[in-house]
Amino acid sequence: MTGAGEVPIWIRNKLTEVFAFTLPARSDATNVRYGYLQMTTPEGERNPYAEDVFHAWFSTTPNGAVLSGTKCEFFGRYARGDFYWTQDPSLANQVCYLGAEERVLYLNFETRCYEDLYRGSGTCTADSKLKSGSTYQFDVSRRLKEY
Repeated sequence: MTGAGEVPIWIRNKLTEVFAFTLPARSDATNVRYGYLQMTTPEGERNPYAEDVFHAWFSTTPNGAVLSGTKCEFFGRYARGDFYWTQDPSLANQVCYLGAEERVLYLNFETRCYEDLYRGSGTCTADSKLKSGSTYQFDVSRRLKEY
């Protein structure tokens, strides 16, 4: 298992925090089975029926649409747990498949309402995310699992 140290992140002022996510060509990373983001937070659990929740996703542009494929976005009651990706096509139906070519993608983080569950005041849609103005702090580290 290889990885990077933990990085603290703060989401403020209803904004989306965006980070460039550089991928090597699959031919240069044949020893990597999958990778994941390991997330922790001191923030309390949020109620998805009435509050905004934690959201992370991969995109081809900063704050862009969710990368097409399986499981390329993460919703949670808080930023805790693991968010998996791979460049191994045999795992494409199990975790987010980022493709085999060398490229830069974007990793996006925000707090927002979750349309499928939200029943609070206001309308929750992709255009009306009902983001909280409160600061949200979490830590994330990038890990790789080799064969």
